[in-house]
Amino acid sequence: MSISGTISILKASLPNGVISKNAQVVKVGTEPYSVVLTPNGKYLYVANARSNNISVIDTVACSVVKTIPLTVPEPRGLAISNDGDEDDRDETLYVTHFLSLPIEKRNGGSGDAKEAFVSVISTATNSVTTAAANTAASSVSRGRNHR
Repeated sequence: MSISGTISILKASLPNGVISKNAQVVKVGTEPYSVVLTPNGKYLYVANARSNNISVIDTVACSVVKTIPLTVPEPRGLAISNDGDEDDRDETLYVTHFLSLPIEKRNGGSGDAKEAFVSVISTATNSVTTAAANTAASSVSRGRNHR
C-alpha cells in the first residue's frame, strides 16, 4: 500500500501453500491504510485515509467495483462480521476513524470536546448505514480525566 493510491494483490491458495509471485496493481484512493477480506474472500475492502472513502475490490477480477464515500474523515481501521455462511453480501463492515470530531457546544480546549466515530457499512449495498459517535469511549475518557 502506498500514498500513491495503489495496492498490490497477490493470488494465494492457502490450503496448497501457493502464493503467486506476480502482483496485480489496483488503483484505489489516496493513502490506502488498511485492508480486510470478506469471510469467503470474494471482496477486499480498502480504507483510503486521505480520500475519506472505502474501495471495494472484486478479488477474482482484481478491480474496484465501488467506492464508498464517508462523512467522517480519516478512515483507518477495518473489521468485518462473519455469520458463517457462503454469502459475503450479508456482512457488516466497521470502519474506525483516526480523527475525532468536535462536539457541538463544547469548549474546544477541554479533554472531552471531541468524539470518536465508527462508520458502519452494509456489504449488501456497499453503503454507510450509520456513522455512530463512540460515546462509551468518550464517557470512559472523561471519567479518567476528572478523577
